[in-house]
Amino acid sequence: MQTYNQQLSEENITAVLLHTLELRDRDVAGHSYRVSPLAISLGQALGLAEHDMTLLRIGALLHDIGKLGIPDSILLKPSALTEEERIIIKRHPVYGAELVFSIPSLQDAVPIIKYHHERWDGAGYPDKLKENEIPLLARICSVAEVFDALMSEQIYRQAWPQIQVLQMIEQESELAFDPTIVAALIKKMRS
Repeated sequence: MQTYNQQLSEENITAVLLHTLELRDRDVAGHSYRVSPLAISLGQALGLAEHDMTLLRIGALLHDIGKLGIPDSILLKPSALTEEERIIIKRHPVYGAELVFSIPSLQDAVPIIKYHHERWDGAGYPDKLKENEIPLLARICSVAEVFDALMSEQIYRQAWPQIQVLQMIEQESELAFDPTIVAALIKKMRS
């Protein structure tokens, strides 16, 4: 059980890290602030325990913190990335996991940060985990992250309509995403 001071410390550290990311790229930080409440909502729908909900909130907020290690020429590029640049940006989950692992009070959120780009079918990164090898909280973050990314306008593309985003996520159920989490998202968004 955490003490009040530990919780305050986690909140302060998380806020400082997100502010640092926001100073570098406001869009990435805004994305994190939108992903976290959606992930929490999905966690509630799945009946997660309070401790897991706390980890999910922190992990979802910090899921892209490793982008601090990506060069500006790639992170802030106003057009589609080259294959070489995609390889570099795919390192951000590992960078983020390394950064957060160095903060003892946040270490339990590391699996969310490191594995939020793994895929249900094993074709994700960084470790090609599949199905239940991927930590549940990372699987939840993945669905929330993709939902928000597609719903948000990017420098290189328009935001998708919600109906199109839900259709794509539903089509990717059992390929990219855990079908149980997809079902929870569809139910939440269609109710």
